[in-house]
Amino acid sequence: MFSKEYWYLGLATLLVGAFIVLAAMQTARHKWVTRIILWGTGLFVLIYQGKLLADTGRLYVAFSYFCYFLYGVAVFVPLRPLKATAAFSCFLSGAIYLVCFLFYPDMVVRNMAQGGPIWISWLMHVIMFSGSLILLGQCRLVKWDILPIVLFLTFFVVYTELAEHVYHAPDINPVSTGLAEATLILQIAPNFVIRWWWYIVWYIAIAAAFWGLWELTTFINRRLCPAQVVSKKDFWFVW
Repeated sequence: MFSKEYWYLGLATLLVGAFIVLAAMQTARHKWVTRIILWGTGLFVLIYQGKLLADTGRLYVAFSYFCYFLYGVAVFVPLRPLKATAAFSCFLSGAIYLVCFLFYPDMVVRNMAQGGPIWISWLMHVIMFSGSLILLGQCRLVKWDILPIVLFLTFFVVYTELAEHVYHAPDINPVSTGLAEATLILQIAPNFVIRWWWYIVWYIAIAAAFWGLWELTTFINRRLCPAQVVSKKDFWFVW
């Protein structure tokens, strides 16, 4: 929005984001409407990303890319912890992308120029962001949902490290490795000298950011999902 060349993309993202939030608040009350939206977008994401994977034969190592498939599976599988993990992870990926697109569209366009049409990336993140809000309106989150979320994030970090240092995969998002290895600061300040204390500060900041995002997600969940007690049956399965 504050960029010069692609300022209109930032403005469009702001308007679309506001519409998504308002629409999610309304559709959360109509189960069949939300199911049709989730099933339709989930099928589209799986077909498009599956075809892309089949054509290229490469699994792009990026958090958003993993969230695409997580979202596509979660909307069809009535497993509540899976839906909770997808809701949190897709909200994280979609919100960060759209915020960056809002304030720094030029930077996002430059970084995505080599990865295919920018509108596809934008559309996928809009789907994840809107889908995550709808998922948050489907089931009440509980504190134990942190466990599968942490397991998914840990799996992604371990996979990213193996892909880079063991298998030397060519398609790795530098932001993913920068977050995992505390080297993201070098992309902002190349002359910064990383010392031992920086790792402590970095991972404490990551933990604090995770907890803050969890609190934000549960706050949104309480607004979108009617108050309910999660029984043992509802803990595992929800349509």
